[in-house]
Amino acid sequence: MPLGIGAQGQAGIIKEASWGAGGTVNTYLELVSENVRSNIEMLEAPHVFGSRNIYKYYHGAHDIGGTFSMVVNPDNIGLLLYMALGVEGNPAQVAATTAYDHEFTPADMDTDLGSFALEIERGIDCSIYSGCTVNNFTLSASKGSLVMADFEIVGKAETDGVSAQSLSPSTKLPYNFHMGSVEIATVAAAYVNSFTMTYSNNIDVDGGFVLNASNNRAHAYKTIGSLTGTLECEWTSTSDALRDAYLDNTQKQIELIITSTETIEAGYYYTLSIDIPKAHVMGDPPAIGGRDRIPFSVGFEAVYDSTNFLKITHRDARTTKWSA
Repeated sequence: MPLGIGAQGQAGIIKEASWGAGGTVNTYLELVSENVRSNIEMLEAPHVFGSRNIYKYYHGAHDIGGTFSMVVNPDNIGLLLYMALGVEGNPAQVAATTAYDHEFTPADMDTDLGSFALEIERGIDCSIYSGCTVNNFTLSASKGSLVMADFEIVGKAETDGVSAQSLSPSTKLPYNFHMGSVEIATVAAAYVNSFTMTYSNNIDVDGGFVLNASNNRAHAYKTIGSLTGTLECEWTSTSDALRDAYLDNTQKQIELIITSTETIEAGYYYTLSIDIPKAHVMGDPPAIGGRDRIPFSVGFEAVYDSTNFLKITHRDARTTKWSA
């Protein structure tokens, strides 16, 4: 009898033609960890039947959801950015090169989020989760680490015991922390040691369970959108501008640019750019805790901007939309 171990696992996704339609996965995810599952509501029989014991339990809602964490690289992040935000512009060719910029922005209330089927092979068994929608999306990295993406999802249904698809990891270099730079109001921010950014669709996770003759979620709709983040900085005369923004309650543009060392063609590189036009610095002001370095953790939250609440641009060699 084989022993299931995490090293045997793998995962992939495919954009669904319609919500909950499923499909054969075609985008490999460099999976690190996951806890996606069907959380089955157990309904206790309340009636008495001449015994001190519970009679039995019945199945209620089959609530598909959980999180997965993965390494970010040019071959997997494009499709998931569309899934997380909801809108992808037409690919824009960069000069006369083979490089193309793909812009992703949050969908308005009239535009539904896309959905995907997620396949997870766990060594002994393989499951497909259909109708998956991104609730929260986090990008993070720190000194000496790869750039990681965490997705919290909700879905429609689980099908287990399926045959795993044959997919292979990307041959592209993954993005890592040391490829990145941060700009505050277009000025490079020195001595940033780590970053975290979380975008949330605040999906109405309970509203999809309706009288539709099914245990499964009928749909998953987004509500308000929010974006928060942190920058772990060294306390310097340069980063003091962030403390001033906190004290003055002024909005700042924050841009994170991660440029791979791998070229699309000479002089043009795979790049992930995150532009937050208006963000309020929420703290914390630096304070002396001893004789060594003064820690300076900057929290921020994006606010309304008439052009873009958030714009993420991915430069790669793909000539068509990731969402196509």
